[in-house]
Amino acid sequence: MNTIPTKIEGAYILEFHKYQDERGKLIRVFDLEFLKTQGIQMEITQSYISYSKEKGTLRGIHCQIAPKLEKKIGRCIQGSIYEVIIDLRKGLPTYKEWQGFQFKAGDDKSLFIPEGVGHAILAMEDDTIFLALSSAPFSSECETGVRYNDPTFNIQWPIPIKNVSEKDLSWEDFKS
Repeated sequence: MNTIPTKIEGAYILEFHKYQDERGKLIRVFDLEFLKTQGIQMEITQSYISYSKEKGTLRGIHCQIAPKLEKKIGRCIQGSIYEVIIDLRKGLPTYKEWQGFQFKAGDDKSLFIPEGVGHAILAMEDDTIFLALSSAPFSSECETGVRYNDPTFNIQWPIPIKNVSEKDLSWEDFKS
């Protein structure tokens, strides 16, 4: 297993070992002991799968704030995604920076997202499925977000965005 640092402090691409033979393959999606050796502490309290029917569907940009801060590990399990993270942690050198990653189901990679970092996924093809492991239960009272086209960040999306929830469109311009 490997951890590959991203430009966002504390966020990592995780490459888990896979075991492959004539029957197919087995891929580890979570390994608490390995993460601990990398300085990543994460207890999973919830997991969810999102299904995006159409290419161009955007989910996010979401983040939970105190007292329900959450860490996430996400991976594409069908189709492909463009995953964006934004550092919303004041006082860190990467505050207000964003980074995007393209993942396909066959990549066998995950993204670890630390507390205080916003997150979004854009379906790059029809019938895309994304799996997320979370360290905190969802709390609407502690949820915040960033609109995908907020001028503060000027995120460069690789394809046109066609489908966004009303909630995700309603976030006001970011104020630092």
